[in-house]
Amino acid sequence: MDGREVPGHDYDSMVGFAQRTLWVCFCLKHSMCKKTVEDVASNACELGAIIKELQLKVGWERSALHGKRMRQSGAPNLARRNKRVSAKQGSKWTEWQAEADRIWAKHPTWSALRVAAEVERNLGTEEKVETIRKRIKPKKLVRRA
Repeated sequence: MDGREVPGHDYDSMVGFAQRTLWVCFCLKHSMCKKTVEDVASNACELGAIIKELQLKVGWERSALHGKRMRQSGAPNLARRNKRVSAKQGSKWTEWQAEADRIWAKHPTWSALRVAAEVERNLGTEEKVETIRKRIKPKKLVRRA
């Protein structure tokens, strides 16, 4: 053990990180007392790297670990969430689609965005036109030979 590891703690844990920081500070102080320029420069550089690591740890690591957890447990949770949202919003989406179908029957060349704007106007909904556009789909035309 060179003073950088703490028994029972991971190298990257907060305790391990604090121990490494203290060790580098101790080495830096020691080399300054001995007036060895190369060691002072080396330890100062290592301390700078530790400070940069701290900035990453504090500012980014928590978000990254949260994202990792979400990816690992995401599929079942996402399926439950999608089912819950569909149950809550389903009737609204069905109403939008029915109105869009009526509009497309009259204006088959209109884009989804234009139809969504018309749906929003006709139903007086509070939803954004872009949200409606993402939910409505034109019926596929059956081509006859």
